[in-house]
Amino acid sequence: MRVLVVGSIGKRGETRIDFLVGELGARDIEVVKVRTNYGNRDWREHFDEVKIYLKNSQRYFEENSIDVVVADLSAASDGRTHQLMIANQRGIPTFGFAQVVVDTPWRLVDVDRLFTNINDLVAALRSYEKTIAAD
Repeated sequence: MRVLVVGSIGKRGETRIDFLVGELGARDIEVVKVRTNYGNRDWREHFDEVKIYLKNSQRYFEENSIDVVVADLSAASDGRTHQLMIANQRGIPTFGFAQVVVDTPWRLVDVDRLFTNINDLVAALRSYEKTIAAD
């Protein structure tokens, strides 16, 4: 089973992504991650590149055979939202994770399940892994 971990790169998001990657990896769950910071440029000046980024995001799911997306929901992230939308369009399960207060309902819209505890998240991933292994 291949798990894609996504979240905000800014607002200490990399630390939370590293936490998830480390915890899942320590439990022998194969994790892939995308580290693209979209916030470091004025996209009005690079409008022609937007469609390229969108196609690359979609291609990433195909090339890496993603089975589940785990999203850190601790901070706002347009990139995370986009990747969750791609996962939902492809029928890939999406698990949200937040150990802090989530102060807006919009971060929760695109996740199938929500976890606040890493052990519960791991248990759900293991359970899902058994269902896809049986297929």
